Amino acid sequence: MLGYWINASGFGFNASAEGVGPDNDEDGINDYEEWAGYISDLDWKTYFTDNTSESTDRDPYDDGQELDGHSPADLGDFGGQMPASVKAPGRHPLVPSYPDLKVEIGGMDVVAKCKIESTTTKEK
Repeated sequence: MLGYWINASGFGFNASAEGVGPDNDEDGINDYEEWAGYISDLDWKTYFTDNTSESTDRDPYDDGQELDGHSPADLGDFGGQMPASVKAPGRHPLVPSYPDLKVEIGGMDVVAKCKIESTTTKEK
């Protein structure tokens, strides 16, 4: 999709929209669309993301993964398919998503480091 705009110098035409043009942060979305607004393939909403950072919210998933569910695996530090384990709101490009860590404790041993005595009570 090619973009048109009106600015102080008049009517303009953008030839660098929809996959054409630089993607300096290597997140699968070109710089112009990140600045002007990118329409997600998943929900058809418009998102404005940081065209200087692969992950606007600085989590382990790039903007392309969070907006479209995937980004080119050969670009940037992240890329590839968005893991299904990441649930909303963590899939939003402006909400950091971190692993939902769960720990199950099977038992616990308490070892005294020293003997504690009280002079004000009758028990030790």
